[in-house]
Amino acid sequence: MAVRHILIASAPDDIEARDQGREEAENIIKCLKEQPHDFSALALSYSACESKHQGGQLGQISKGQTVAEFERQIKDLPIGLHLTPIESRYGWHVVSIDDRVEGDQLPYEAVKTHIHQMLHESVTRRCLKQYIQVLATEANVVGIDMGQGESPLMQ
Repeated sequence: MAVRHILIASAPDDIEARDQGREEAENIIKCLKEQPHDFSALALSYSACESKHQGGQLGQISKGQTVAEFERQIKDLPIGLHLTPIESRYGWHVVSIDDRVEGDQLPYEAVKTHIHQMLHESVTRRCLKQYIQVLATEANVVGIDMGQGESPLMQ
């Protein structure tokens, strides 16, 4: 889904700042209901996220690309401006869903090569890491943690 947001930042344990942040986010939503084309300008003025330089655009996001509490709340939102602020560990978000493209599960044959490549790369990385750990242990490297530990068993 394509998402835009304006982050009103506040620490999770600062109740006063949280309350002020929610109020500010609600005021921004009121402005956007009247002037929806002002999202980019408001993001630049109010957002604490670096996406403010792109009009609040987070781009196409999918599962696992944002913090869980934010993702849970936006996953089923309809296209358009969400009329209540969304809370996360970073503060309050004014959110607009610009586009939603639901994916289909691909057949195994279509992803077989990609899965094989990912598994091969994963095993290769693990083997190289173990090899470097063995070399570091045998070379008696000191002053830097090479992750070799004391055990002869490797993971």
